[in-house]
Amino acid sequence: MRFIDGQVYPTREGSYQMISGRERLLQHWTRRVTLSLLAAIAVLTFGLTGCADVPEPESAPELVDEPTDVEWAEQPDALVEARCSVSCHGLDTVEAADYDEAGWRAAIERHDGRGLEITAEEREIIVEHLASQ
Repeated sequence: MRFIDGQVYPTREGSYQMISGRERLLQHWTRRVTLSLLAAIAVLTFGLTGCADVPEPESAPELVDEPTDVEWAEQPDALVEARCSVSCHGLDTVEAADYDEAGWRAAIERHDGRGLEITAEEREIIVEHLASQ
């Protein structure tokens, strides 16, 4: 059978078939409707499951408060360990360095731009502690 507006399309078996423009349009819209329905089902399925009631946990984990600057001043070793050995190097690197007060200020200033997060009070406690060792 030959169609005037038909085009030749390959089949899965490796042969070719002639499809009219009407059949091609029907296939196109069937595919679009099927994909739209699948998308709607997926949105409803996964979207509505997020709206389900989630039971509250029986007990929330307790948050540990950070020590205050006064408590850090009483425990400068703990402050140095908490702030200076968590991101880029271990405590042994800090202990191996031999700086005076100005050297420690410069070292902390360099690390401040690399992600070190300390307050001005903590900076003073650390510098005084490390310079005295």
